[in-house]
Amino acid sequence: GPHKFYSVIPGIVDELKELMGEELLMHEKRNSIFMFNSFLEYPIRMTDLIFKMGFKNIAECGLDALATFFKREKDGPTLQSYETYLVNRFGRRLYELVFEPLADKVWGNPSTLSSDIASTRIPAKSFLDVFMKVIGIRAETELTDAKYFYYPRRGFGRISERMEEEIISHGGHIFTNAKGIRIKSTDSNISEVQFKSNDYFEKVNCDLLISTIPIDSLVTLLEAENEYFRKDVRRLGVKLQYR
Repeated sequence: GPHKFYSVIPGIVDELKELMGEELLMHEKRNSIFMFNSFLEYPIRMTDLIFKMGFKNIAECGLDALATFFKREKDGPTLQSYETYLVNRFGRRLYELVFEPLADKVWGNPSTLSSDIASTRIPAKSFLDVFMKVIGIRAETELTDAKYFYYPRRGFGRISERMEEEIISHGGHIFTNAKGIRIKSTDSNISEVQFKSNDYFEKVNCDLLISTIPIDSLVTLLEAENEYFRKDVRRLGVKLQYR
């Protein structure tokens, strides 16, 4: 997919702007998915979806949603996945037609995903909510998504280069071609990082470590006194799967 930067978290974009200055370009973000022989806005707008999915699909999904409404269970501890959240509100037909293939492609097995993804990415709470929006009684939900994305004028790699320039200008050091060997912790704090660089073993004392190492690899480097960590965190960490 494309490399682009955006965030709805306050302060994150401001920090990037401060780092990149005039090198940072801003562009309106427009995403779409191809479905029903047409391009749909993404994140999905329910009115856009309904108008483009065709009468046959609308009828089938509407009847299924109606049947689901009368037999639905109340939300509880057992109804917390992406799948159950959407099936419970829109019926299985619409879920399998639209939401399941989209989620499976982007995030993985929908039955293992949190319902938070559905509640924030699908801007409608029920089929009745969709109908009210289609006929104009209720306004379309404002998407919880950034309106603009940012891209460095000389390519996405410039973000890393600017970070490097800032680190060095503040007296920091950068080691490249280095392989992590061991990360030592004292109590709950990281105290030392050991690595191999140019056939030499090095170690750096620290009181804060920011790691971008994949968690399944990171836990194999951590040396901890905590028995819970040694037994459980490491065992679970190496089982993590990545998309």
